[in-house]
Amino acid sequence: STQSGDVGSESTSAIESSRLKSHNSRSIHVTSV
Repeated sequence: STQSGDVGSESTSAIESSRLKSHNSRSIHVTSV
């Protein structure tokens, strides 16, 4: 998500990076099974 000049941009990127982390661990978990 891209938000310009907003305080929301920081929380948005935090949310997105945790989503990415969840997605990555899910993929790794599925792969290792």
